[in-house]
Amino acid sequence: MRLLPLIAALGILFLNAGCAQLQLQLQPQEAVQEQVTEKPKEELTRPFEAGTLYDLLVAEVAGHRNRFDIALGNYLQQAHETKDPGVAERAAKIAQYVGADQAALDAALLWADADKDSINARHSAAIMLTKAKRFEEAIEHFKYILEKTGHADFPFLASVTSSLKIEEREPVMQHINVLLAQYPNNIQLLFARAMLLQQNAIQLKTSDPTETLKLSNEALSITQSISEMDQPYPNATDLTARILRFQNKDQAALDTLAAGLERHPNSKKLHISYARLLVDNGKLDAAIKEFSWLVKKNPEDGATLLSLALVHNEKGNLEEAKALLSTLTNYRGFTSDAHFYLGRIASISGDHEAAISHFESVKAGPNIFRAQTFITGELAKLGKVDDARARLKQAREKSPEQAVRFYLAEAELLVGEKLYQDAQQALNEALTEFPEDSNLLYTRAMNSERLDDLEKAEADLRTILSQDTNNSIALNALGYTLANKTTRFEEALELIEQALALQPNDPAIIDSMGWVQFRLGNTEKALEYITKAFNAFPDQEVAAHLAEIYWIMGDKERAQTIIKEGLERQPESTMLNGLIERLEQESKQP
Repeated sequence: MRLLPLIAALGILFLNAGCAQLQLQLQPQEAVQEQVTEKPKEELTRPFEAGTLYDLLVAEVAGHRNRFDIALGNYLQQAHETKDPGVAERAAKIAQYVGADQAALDAALLWADADKDSINARHSAAIMLTKAKRFEEAIEHFKYILEKTGHADFPFLASVTSSLKIEEREPVMQHINVLLAQYPNNIQLLFARAMLLQQNAIQLKTSDPTETLKLSNEALSITQSISEMDQPYPNATDLTARILRFQNKDQAALDTLAAGLERHPNSKKLHISYARLLVDNGKLDAAIKEFSWLVKKNPEDGATLLSLALVHNEKGNLEEAKALLSTLTNYRGFTSDAHFYLGRIASISGDHEAAISHFESVKAGPNIFRAQTFITGELAKLGKVDDARARLKQAREKSPEQAVRFYLAEAELLVGEKLYQDAQQALNEALTEFPEDSNLLYTRAMNSERLDDLEKAEADLRTILSQDTNNSIALNALGYTLANKTTRFEEALELIEQALALQPNDPAIIDSMGWVQFRLGNTEKALEYITKAFNAFPDQEVAAHLAEIYWIMGDKERAQTIIKEGLERQPESTMLNGLIERLEQESKQP
């Protein structure tokens, strides 16, 4: 016998208000959003014992008062005691709504066991088992759904395996392959296989480029074939674009998304992917157009509104960005983000008081720490360095678990003000409290170099290397320092070679290799390395190195051009301005 639907039996408003919300939680976040439906069954009723009915009444009233802990507890207990599918279903939905995954799994399994023919029960069990990474059990439920309905959410299953190692993912791949032999044209199975192949490709990218390309191309072939099928499936287009981007084919990815939008003009997912890829490729006007369309279609979507504001900000349309962010301050869940970026705009505009006010309004979210440190930066710009330091000290005392980050923020603040001795004192204090923290040690080493205390700089960097012999940042920093400030060139070369072996594409390390070659007298080798670094990352230091090499080689015109272009990017660069003076003085010497 089945429980009479509780909305009829109990007549509690919570059900009317809550069912739609709870139902939303059944949709997996990263899945293809396949809707699981089944024909309503004839409802059978049976009476409950007084104690059970009382607990369920209490649960409904508690839910109406937002005491979901009581509602879930009572429903879960009664689901175990009564084995009633309706009670178990309700417990599963409440648990999913509040994000209690273990309780949701428990209730979903009770529901599926009590109503073995229910597609919705099976789907709920499959989703929760997948989240728990109990893939073998989940697949059995998905297979049942596939046999009965012709489709099941295997892409969600594939998405959850992304955190696994390849060998851990292999059993899932084998199950998918077996099912594909039975259902060769099933889109969900094909798409799941493509996802699994691409996940393998991502994990093999650094260790086996050949196998990586093979797997990625196989995944690409599947997604492209899905897109050619008659059944609309925009997720395949989206994954095709992501695979192309993984293969460094951004224009092909853009073309794929543009073509996909012609077939699926109302696909929010494709519009978002297209807009983000446009941003990443510097096509800001086109991205603004896409995000504007999305905002018009989804005016309550705070994430899209924030994206549009940030693109306007990056484009330099500060007034448009400010207007959008001001609107966003009224969106629940986005108030802090909006104030954070309004603070950034105010800072750029020179309105430091307004910036502080906005940063003060950041009360939650991932930017809360950055907002606190930005406040100290704004105070420093107003000449209130002591106030800024006092604020950071208060922050350390209030949040001791973040003390290292606040010490680093104080050091950065003082270095920015060229108060190097004060920065050193702050770092000494920090390292008394956290003597083995590599970030503090590295920061003090760099500041010691500014103070020409090479002994202290080397000691701190070697302490880091004693903790982690493969720390490429410390290896490079020590090697460059020895090459730049001493005559220990062979030792510097060995350190930089180790760093470059660990990070062969890092422009900073490539530049260091060029500089040590220059110091060793290998000018041609130096030019090769530093040119490569400059093309990847033309910052002031790399530009200064490249200009000096050209000057020494006699190509003074090219050296001057590099310095001029560098100063256009960074007009206050002390390194480039200092290089001009030094080279001009050297040229005047007999």
